[in-house]
Amino acid sequence: MDDFMKLPDRSFIDEIDFQLEDPLKIIDGFIPNGVETLSMGYDFNQPITKSLIPASVKKLNLEKSFNFSGLHTDSFLHTSLEELYLHSTSRPIDPLTLPPSLKRLTIKNYNHTLTKQVMPMGLKYLHIQDISDLEPNSLPSSLLEIKTNSPKILDHLPNKLIWFYYFGREMDRLEAPKLTKLSFTTVNPTTTFFHSLSTNLVELSCSMGNHKPFDLVPGLLPLSLKKLTLNHYYGDIYKDSIPSNVEYCNLYFDSNQTKLKCLSLPQSIKVLIINFSLIKEYPVSPLSIVPSSVTDLTLISVAKDVLKKNVPLSVVKLELSYCMLPNSMSFPKCLESLTYFNPSKPIEIKSNHLPKSLTNLKLSSPTIKVDKNLLPPLVQLKKLFLPPMKLSPKLAPHSLSKLTVNILNSLPGPLAEGIVELTIISHLNEPVELTNTIPKSVRKLKLQMVNVHLSAGDLPEQLQSLDFCNCLYQNVLDYLPKSLVHLSNLPMIRSNPLFSLPSSLETLQMTKSSYDYNFIQKGNVIPLHLKLIKITL
Repeated sequence: MDDFMKLPDRSFIDEIDFQLEDPLKIIDGFIPNGVETLSMGYDFNQPITKSLIPASVKKLNLEKSFNFSGLHTDSFLHTSLEELYLHSTSRPIDPLTLPPSLKRLTIKNYNHTLTKQVMPMGLKYLHIQDISDLEPNSLPSSLLEIKTNSPKILDHLPNKLIWFYYFGREMDRLEAPKLTKLSFTTVNPTTTFFHSLSTNLVELSCSMGNHKPFDLVPGLLPLSLKKLTLNHYYGDIYKDSIPSNVEYCNLYFDSNQTKLKCLSLPQSIKVLIINFSLIKEYPVSPLSIVPSSVTDLTLISVAKDVLKKNVPLSVVKLELSYCMLPNSMSFPKCLESLTYFNPSKPIEIKSNHLPKSLTNLKLSSPTIKVDKNLLPPLVQLKKLFLPPMKLSPKLAPHSLSKLTVNILNSLPGPLAEGIVELTIISHLNEPVELTNTIPKSVRKLKLQMVNVHLSAGDLPEQLQSLDFCNCLYQNVLDYLPKSLVHLSNLPMIRSNPLFSLPSSLETLQMTKSSYDYNFIQKGNVIPLHLKLIKITL
């Protein structure tokens, strides 16, 4: 703290996040004027005073401060404060304590009765998990969004409310005529509740978790609906049950359901996500349910033939999980993005699975095999994520700008020029050499490696961003290019004498262990030209 106070200029700091777990007494003047976002640590329990919190702070986060005693009449909050996050308060908040400038308020637990004039009249967003009780008209009419677990709030919803997130006990009805966005949970869905929904509803997200079937039939959902999410849904969906205006549909079937009798989807859907969970019996086989209007499709299924008739020619973006890929299947010629996660059995990618229109390809599983000769013909490919495999310099097409590789051993030599963003993943314990490997074109580099050995000349001269990820140690740091602007996860540097950072560097992120080792124990000095310093746990 003393070193921080001695800095000749602290006006460049706009965010401070105290992540220390030990008690820390913050002295007046420590937080410089100019800080706009301030987050306190777990043990913070000091009075909020004018000299402690500067007027520049717009966002104050005390959500981690379990011991904070709360806000009282003598608490001082500047009228510039717009967002306030609290964990709890040991006693009720006094009326008129919160500034009128406040627009967003979060309280995890308010074990008191909320009275009038506690909430500012201009408040727009309120997130309060639990509350003991509310007086009538204690919630301001200005509120547009509420998130809560408490059924106490249901009888006090403001008329102007347009977004409501509720994760408490069952609701029989919902009286909110102007509501456009609703997210809630239920274990006992009823037709009475769905019939009470606002006719202005545009987005609906429901997590059901019911163990008995609840079928969707025509007339249950508002015709105004455009976005629908059903999590842990157990039942059938009949024709015209989902309104014809719905463009986004996310269906996650419950694991208790193994048989599906009916699933009818409107032709208006453009983005479709279906997790069939453990369903294996369908009305017909192969199943054909995906509308021809869908352009963005995600399918998750353990069923054998679910892909055969469910990838229409309109699909531009396709994501598959657990699905088995038929050898003879061809994907749409307009397909631009293909992602494949965790096939239920080992598969081999064929040339007919990779249309030349692809610009993004992600194969994220060690059970996926792909011949290296299949990739160069993809002349429009920009982003590529490969499973663990042996690499070759001619693996990727020249069009590639973003590459993520998971290596089985040391890299075989230079990767193709033109790559701008490169991520290298390795779980090998022995050091991985990167000599003559990284293309000169790379501007952003992430090394997700336990042990990597870097030397002078390994990094491109024009590199702007470097992230060491989970690499804990480096012997030296003299190989950093003069162009570097962002450095993340600074490792512990074993070199002696001291190391220096490039004068071009603007942001530096490191763990507390790295900070203690590099700057406290070894006596290195953090450069004054940095614009952002972030120290995490």
